[in-house]
Amino acid sequence: MAPKPKPAKPTTWTVRYTERILKDDLEDVGHAAFQMARKAIDKKLKVAPDQYGESLHDPLHPFRKLKASHIRIVYRVNPVAAEVLILMIGDRRDIWDAEQTEILDRYEEERGRQIVRTKTQAKKKGRKRRGQSG
Repeated sequence: MAPKPKPAKPTTWTVRYTERILKDDLEDVGHAAFQMARKAIDKKLKVAPDQYGESLHDPLHPFRKLKASHIRIVYRVNPVAAEVLILMIGDRRDIWDAEQTEILDRYEEERGRQIVRTKTQAKKKGRKRRGQSG
């Protein structure tokens, strides 16, 4: 009798936070609520971000939300990179009020940073190939 194949290990997703979460959101929600959000992120989004969160409606359709008590976590999943980008953490009563443009702005800022990082990395690789130091 052939041995049973071992079940595949679950994929661990990389979780990244936008810079503005620590600058803005932590102060708004408080340390205890922020820690509650981080526990939910670590427990759920690192394992199966599509399974636990819910899709948002237009104009935030590409984004998802995760509920953790009275806290809402807005994030975007990049399945190709197995990455979850946390865009905003806020209280359920006021995160949706005027925050749609804020969420979109944070996403655009992060995309801009990623493009700059990618270009910088490409330049460094080019210098290494030519024997130059970076």
